[in-house]
Amino acid sequence: MASQPRDPQDIEWLDLGPPDRDAAGAPRRRPRPLRRSLIIGVAAVALVIAIGVGTAAVLTGHHARHHVAASTAPTGSTPVPFTSDNAGAEVTATAAPRSGPPQVTTVGHRLLGVTDGWNLFLRGDNDIVRVQLAAGRVTVTPAPTLGSGGGVSFLVTRSRAFVLPSDFVPGFMVADGAAAADLPGNLSTGGNVYPGPVDGEFWQQVASADTTSAFELLDSAGRDLHRAITIPQTMPGPATADGSGYLIVQGVSGSYEARPGLLRRITTGQVTAVGPTEWLVEECDDVGQCSNVVVDKVTLQRQVVGPTVSPGALAMGAVSPNGSLAAVIRPSPQRRFAVNLIELATGAEHTVLDISDGVFSDQMMAWSPDGKWLFVIGEAGAVQIINSATLQHVSLGVQLPVSMQLTVRPAQPR
Repeated sequence: MASQPRDPQDIEWLDLGPPDRDAAGAPRRRPRPLRRSLIIGVAAVALVIAIGVGTAAVLTGHHARHHVAASTAPTGSTPVPFTSDNAGAEVTATAAPRSGPPQVTTVGHRLLGVTDGWNLFLRGDNDIVRVQLAAGRVTVTPAPTLGSGGGVSFLVTRSRAFVLPSDFVPGFMVADGAAAADLPGNLSTGGNVYPGPVDGEFWQQVASADTTSAFELLDSAGRDLHRAITIPQTMPGPATADGSGYLIVQGVSGSYEARPGLLRRITTGQVTAVGPTEWLVEECDDVGQCSNVVVDKVTLQRQVVGPTVSPGALAMGAVSPNGSLAAVIRPSPQRRFAVNLIELATGAEHTVLDISDGVFSDQMMAWSPDGKWLFVIGEAGAVQIINSATLQHVSLGVQLPVSMQLTVRPAQPR
C-alpha cells in the first residue's frame, strides 16, 4: 500500500478515535474536517515537498526502468518498447506528465497467450498502468504524486482503479480510458480501505469512541451502504483483506475472521496467505516447531501440509485460485527477501525469486485468475512473471514502467 517503499510490518491498526454514537440509533458521524486555515497551511507544505520529491522520482524512476529492462529480458527476446498509437515516440510512465489523458500502446499480439479478458494493473509513482493481455494493449495514465509516504490501498473494480492513501492525504481514481480524477464521496476522506464482498464495494475504517473499531461498507461512489464490521479494541493488531471481501484481524490469541456480526478465530498463529476458498496459516508448537496449515474458509477444517522452511512471513501472501499453490514472502539470508511457492498438496517449498533491491508492499504480487501466472514486483520495481507449472520466469514481451503495487481485475461476465 506508497511513494517510498515500506516494510509491511509497518502496517498499524488505525485508531481514529470515538465513534459518533451519541444516542441510541443515532447514525455514525464521520470526523469533522480540520479548520480551513490548517488545511491550507498543510496543503502548502505538502505541495512544496511533493514538487521536490516528484521531480526526483521522475528522474530516478526513468533510469531505473531502462536498467531493469536490459537485465530482465531473456536471451533471444526483444521486448516491445512503449509507443503511442498516434505519436510513435517512446513512452515511459515515470517520464509522463502528472496529469493528462492516457497513452496507449498496441503490441499487435496477445501477451502470454492469454485469451480471457482479465487485466493486470500496476501503480507507479506517477502513473497507473492497465495491461489488457488478450488484446495486446498497454494503457499508461499519468497520475498525481501522493502527498505522503504512508500506506496505500490499490483496488480495482469493473471499470475503475482506485488509489486510496491511509493517512488522510488526497487519493485519486482512474476510470478506464479516462484521466485521473478525485475520489468521490466518503472515499475522499482517507483512512484504511479494503475490498468488499461485491465488485465496487469497499470497507473503510471510520472513527470510533467506545470499545470497538468500525469498518463501514461504501460503494464506488463513496456512499454508505449501512453495513459495518465491528471489532473490539482489545484486538489492536492490523487488519488485512481476507481474500473474499472481508477482513482478518490480529489479536493476542491469534488471527480472526471479521464480518458483519461475526468474529471467529482462524488460528492461534498467523495467517500467511489468503485465497478465495482457503487460508494458509503458520502455527508453532510449545518447542518452537512451526508448520504450514491449510484452513477451509467455510468449515475451518484444517490440514497440516508440512513444516515451514523459514518461519515468519513478511507480508500477506496469496493462494492460487485453484488452491494448489501459495506464494509467500520470506526473510532471505543472502538477500533482502525472497518469494517462495508452497505446494499445498505436499508442503514442498521453492524459492522462485530473491530480491535485494525491491519495492516492499503488501500488494507486490498477484495471481492470474487461472492460476497459471504469478506476477511479482522484483528488483528496482520491475515486474517478474513466474509460470506456476514450471516455476520458471517468462517475459511479457513488452517493457513495463517501474511499479510499486499490482493487482488483477478478473474477466467480466458476458
